[in-house]
Amino acid sequence: MVNASDLKSVSAGNVLCKYADDTYIIIPSSNVDTRIEELDNVEQWTKVNNLTLNRVKCAEMVIHDSRERQQVMPSLLPDVARVQAMNVLGVTINCSQN
Repeated sequence: MVNASDLKSVSAGNVLCKYADDTYIIIPSSNVDTRIEELDNVEQWTKVNNLTLNRVKCAEMVIHDSRERQQVMPSLLPDVARVQAMNVLGVTINCSQN
């Protein structure tokens, strides 16, 4: 049995939400440059615990405040799909613009 209590975020302000075998990294726009570092941290943790991170099953969703005039999209993460909707513990979050 693996306990993920020692898996922590790398940067202050970023949050790891863990439930069973799902982990969600929540990164505010002020920390957008830490995305690769956070993903690499999770991948390193999996290796230490004899697990593997399947990047094919990873997804990134960018959520913007619709009140902002200019919305900058961060660059794509390597081997990670960018999606408009995501199911989180049975709740679908959709960030597509209407």
